[in-house]
Amino acid sequence: MVVMFITMALATAQIFMSHFYAAVADGQQHAALARLASGPAQGGRIRGQSATTVESQVCSRFETTGLYKQAETDFQRYRAGLTNQQHEAYEAFCEKYAKHGCMTIIIVQGRIFVRHFFPGYQSRHRITLHAIYRVAQRFGPLPDVQFVVEVTDGMFYQFDLPLFVVARPRAAQTGVLYPDFTFYSWPEAVCPPERSHAYGYLYNQYARDAMGAELQPEADWSRRQDTLFWRGGRVANNARTQAVNTLQGKPGVDVAFMEWHNTSITGGNGAPGCVGLHDHCKYRYLAFLNGNTYSSRFKYQLLCGSCVFASAQDWIEWWTHLFAAEEDYIQVNPDWSDSPQRLAQVRARPDGGRKVAESGRRKALEVLSEDAVDCYWFRLIREAAKILPPPMLFNIEDLPPSTKPIEDVLLYPNGAAITDSLAIGPVEPVR
Repeated sequence: MVVMFITMALATAQIFMSHFYAAVADGQQHAALARLASGPAQGGRIRGQSATTVESQVCSRFETTGLYKQAETDFQRYRAGLTNQQHEAYEAFCEKYAKHGCMTIIIVQGRIFVRHFFPGYQSRHRITLHAIYRVAQRFGPLPDVQFVVEVTDGMFYQFDLPLFVVARPRAAQTGVLYPDFTFYSWPEAVCPPERSHAYGYLYNQYARDAMGAELQPEADWSRRQDTLFWRGGRVANNARTQAVNTLQGKPGVDVAFMEWHNTSITGGNGAPGCVGLHDHCKYRYLAFLNGNTYSSRFKYQLLCGSCVFASAQDWIEWWTHLFAAEEDYIQVNPDWSDSPQRLAQVRARPDGGRKVAESGRRKALEVLSEDAVDCYWFRLIREAAKILPPPMLFNIEDLPPSTKPIEDVLLYPNGAAITDSLAIGPVEPVR
């Protein structure tokens, strides 16, 4: 009967995800997990249904989760408005200051245009445009606004401007944090034979696993190898090497570096020794090691339902504040010197750390869903329209000639660029 109920509820139950934590009796929690596994409430409005209605139905349920707290904090710094000097710097930021990994987005009359387009690492700049475009399709028309999105790993936090940034040092207060490209996809990070790093595809796998674990929690925990696991590449940050050196050779620990030889936007990457994201879930304990600035892997580890060990994060993302040490993951010293002792302590607990693992997964499934990501993007764009100077245009034809509709730019190759004077891309002869 529970299975029949879940099947009938899938079409509409996404609206009630906010009741997930309370749904613990009579199979309701299992039903909530089944709704998560079904994916987002996709945007395609029915005739007569306004964008405001769709956005309200999908996004209002996150108000009580604290999802939007970081956005409110970030915009508060700029709520009094920008000085003339800040406004001039913001308007020309991509072309004058960044010249790499940066885009200026203009939304006019519900249509999205790209004024500046400077490629970033691999395909992340185009992936970020896809994320914005999806939000427009689900919740549009979006308000008139002009904003700057940088797609580096946090290179420009020293500029006190409302730049959309993927990460920044914990002590910094500048910029506006947004969901990075990995919340849409990252094909260049696929570990063959993994199928994809499309976030929705991976998220649904994690949600289905959680549904099975809810039915048989003891069996789910017992099947996992009693090992603290990590695989990853070398970075310039010596803290990662230090952590690996501390952990290697310890009983019940399997950590090692792998090498990236080549990458492809198709996911056909050369990465001997790489272990797929979902395959990490085979292990009871996972180590999260810092990257050069931030690392995008933490969310996948939480979604695994494994007990994650991590040091305090020096760099934060838009969702970092939603997870608590010792409640959702186990915190270790920055140099990982206490990690063997911490691992032994967790293993010695009656549940072996399962409570922490389950808490992290429950929270991640709720606040890091595709719906949550799209709603956060919508909130950022809406707040930007309230605070930032609007595009000074009487009509779309007043845009610079080189400014292109997002539909065109989504088709550009990775190396294409747009400045205020021209759009630059590879030229091919007519055959």
